[in-house]
Amino acid sequence: MEKLREYVSLDLEMTGLNTTSDQIIEIGAVIVKGDEVEQLQSLLRTDHSLSDKITEITGITNEMLKDAPLAEDVLPDFIRRTEGLPLLGHRISMDYAFMKQWAVNHKMSYERLGLDTLKLSRRIRPDLVDHKLLTMLEAYGIDPGQHHRALDDAIATADLLDCLYQDLPKAGITDEEAERLFRPQILQHRAKKQTPATPAQIRYLKRFCAYHGIELPQDAMLWNRSQMSRETDRMVEKYGKIPKTEL
Repeated sequence: MEKLREYVSLDLEMTGLNTTSDQIIEIGAVIVKGDEVEQLQSLLRTDHSLSDKITEITGITNEMLKDAPLAEDVLPDFIRRTEGLPLLGHRISMDYAFMKQWAVNHKMSYERLGLDTLKLSRRIRPDLVDHKLLTMLEAYGIDPGQHHRALDDAIATADLLDCLYQDLPKAGITDEEAERLFRPQILQHRAKKQTPATPAQIRYLKRFCAYHGIELPQDAMLWNRSQMSRETDRMVEKYGKIPKTEL
């Protein structure tokens, strides 16, 4: 079976897992075109304040992002340069969803094929207790570098792909099934352009917080329209409505 010779091993770090409200804070990629291999890595500035959990997982701090480039200065060029190349990743659907949402928000097209090493791992190494990226890297003796940093994870995932190819005979997988397993598939994510919160929504939230004597959420001015509506409803449920006489 012929190995995939052109692809992009992609990994992102984000402020959270919600594509409509969280943001990308780091991109790492290994761009493979035959014998030509190029690496790309960049932190991305965000107005979101990183949670302690995200900093603990990734090692990325608010201070590190302070002078980083904006996503608008990095991602458009990455999207254009990798046009037509399938994406490789461990649970690649998540990284694709964030890229697709960002592209839609910025009026760019982002349609890609993808190959998921998580799915390959489950089929080729059913003997393992789990198939998390770190588990797979340990199983094959692959150096993880700094796990949960985008470029190191992208490099490790590309190395994992090679190991999975080599393990095909041990797994008893036929050439026909191998061709199907390693064929990039269409990635799908429904992304709707996120519109900013309306002035009326912002005014109401400020009055609501002032009336109840609570602090305005730190990232409230960054919320999009649907997020503003959702979070305001939660606060109303918790604290109660403002009397009409106070509006």
